Amino acid sequence: MKSLSVKNISQPTRVFTGFILLLIAIIGILSISRNVETPESTPTKPKEISIVTNHTVVVTSIAEVEDSSVVTLISQAGGVVSSVFKDNGDSVRKGDTIIALGSNYAGGNAASVQSQIAARQLVNYQETYDSQIESIDLQKDLARAQDEVGDRTREIGRESLERTQSIVDTNETSISSIEKTISSLEGIPGSEDQITTLTATLNQLIAANSQLISANSVSDYQASDSEAPAHISDVSEELALKQLDIQRESFELQGEILSLQKRAAEIQASAFYPSSPFDGTVIETFVHPLEVISPGTKIATIKAPKGTIRLTTYVPFEVAQILSLDTVARATLTNSTHDVQITYIGTYPAKGDLYPVTLILENSTRPIADKSYLDIEFSIDAPCETFSDVCYLPLESLTITQDASYISVVDPSNTVHSEEVTIDALLGNSAKVRGENLSQKDILTRTNVTDGESVVRK
Repeated sequence: MKSLSVKNISQPTRVFTGFILLLIAIIGILSISRNVETPESTPTKPKEISIVTNHTVVVTSIAEVEDSSVVTLISQAGGVVSSVFKDNGDSVRKGDTIIALGSNYAGGNAASVQSQIAARQLVNYQETYDSQIESIDLQKDLARAQDEVGDRTREIGRESLERTQSIVDTNETSISSIEKTISSLEGIPGSEDQITTLTATLNQLIAANSQLISANSVSDYQASDSEAPAHISDVSEELALKQLDIQRESFELQGEILSLQKRAAEIQASAFYPSSPFDGTVIETFVHPLEVISPGTKIATIKAPKGTIRLTTYVPFEVAQILSLDTVARATLTNSTHDVQITYIGTYPAKGDLYPVTLILENSTRPIADKSYLDIEFSIDAPCETFSDVCYLPLESLTITQDASYISVVDPSNTVHSEEVTIDALLGNSAKVRGENLSQKDILTRTNVTDGESVVRK
């Protein structure tokens, strides 16, 4: 008996079989559809939305650390390091010498010698000060005494004038009497010898009186308090006293100059012996003996037990104008954050267009390297002012396109619509936005709602 094969089935039979199978499949699908219940349609619920109220602007910046408890000594002079007195980890007291510098490898120090010379000059001045002042005072006494001598001499001259004038007056009387006698004897016989004798006496008296009158004129000139000799005496005294006052002032000034020269020499010499400005610990020394260093070379870093950590950062004008001394600020140190206090907000740009802000970090739980940098976060409460056209909004509340920026606003009927706004500045997580009467509008915190959609306020 021959077996059946596919090849032995006729073409009409295959078509009929396919039709039967298709019909069975359609019946099965219809049967399943009758058994499935159609779910009832449910109405769409309005989205719950949040309104921007008291927004906090969060701005980050980088601040430089200035630790007042840490100082790096910088060489103020050049020379050869002759000695290093303090090493890493050594405790130091204020004024302790860290290293010594010399002018040569033998350790000689010209600045130190100059300081000693200045000190000796000042000591010599101080030792002779009393003697010099006493000498000046004696010269002033001498000038006054010389003027008193002149005054007394003129007084004696005036007394002498009175006595001399009395002699002159007596002589004048005698001359007049002799002249009368001679006149009466003339023409009397035998009186020639007497007239000759009287004439000789008269001539002597006239000559003597002339000399006395001449001497009196000179003495009167010299004894007068209103003539040049008295004026010369007074001016000489005044000039001598003023010159001696100038001499004393110059001497006093010399002492001040010598003191300043000594101080300057000591300062110059101290540059060769840099010392610690406070009690503390040497963190690191940077030089070694016999090393030649120049001004500006680092010598050592010293840390005091206590100090203030000051942070300085620079922010744009838009941030500076909304900061206050009460603004919350935090500094990030690796895995921890610390509150910092704002102590100063600059009103003028100090670095390009950026404004300085100074902060103080207290109670740090870990040491912070001086001149390092920390991240600073400002949390600024920036509510929209009443009837203001400017608001600070979260970036999530804005739709920003290439051509314009929009916010989503909820009207009294709880329907959303978009309004175009202008962005003045981007500040961290926020934007400074300008629009018509923004403070009076309910602005959505997120732009995940389409225009015309109804919403429910949370």
